[in-house]
Amino acid sequence: MGRVGDLAENINRVRARVTAACLRARRDPSEVALVAVSKTFSAGTVLEAYRLGLCDFGENRVEEAEGKIANLKHLHLQQAPVQVQVSQISNLQPPTPDIHWHLVGHLQSRKAREAVDLFDVIQSVDSVKLADKLSRLCGEAGRVMPILLECNVSGEASKYGFLCQQQPSVNIGGQTWKRFCGCQGAHRGTDDGRARRGRSQ
Repeated sequence: MGRVGDLAENINRVRARVTAACLRARRDPSEVALVAVSKTFSAGTVLEAYRLGLCDFGENRVEEAEGKIANLKHLHLQQAPVQVQVSQISNLQPPTPDIHWHLVGHLQSRKAREAVDLFDVIQSVDSVKLADKLSRLCGEAGRVMPILLECNVSGEASKYGFLCQQQPSVNIGGQTWKRFCGCQGAHRGTDDGRARRGRSQ
């Protein structure tokens, strides 16, 4: 993300690619949420992107996101409605679209409480232990957290996540305080937060 003109051009280009991919897959483009990875960018740049029509933003680290989210809290009117699929969050049409924050980077267990307080969606649940802790913390907070399981699709030892052949030993989708929305993973040779693909259901 950068200057407003470049930002608008980039957003339009990505939206066109998403639309083309949806048409090839015979899928409605309105079902797909565009999440802008805003790590390392300032709150001011996020605000510019929001004014250009984006309302879903992905952060990599709890520490970096905390100040940014606080600076833009006037755009965060309410928690994302739990009855709405994660793929539909960007398509809500309130008078002023709400901003939604996704955690897309690795979440350390000791930062789980802060993540529950800050984020609307956690896309990087990479262990049963973390899923259980999030469920407990969300129960204490009285909220439901949409989550995606992170899958290590490349099989690289340096990457986090469930191996694709693994069967998590808990019925993650059936637990009370979090809502299983799908899986995501990073391709071989990419850093966390780059070239991610998520699948929601």
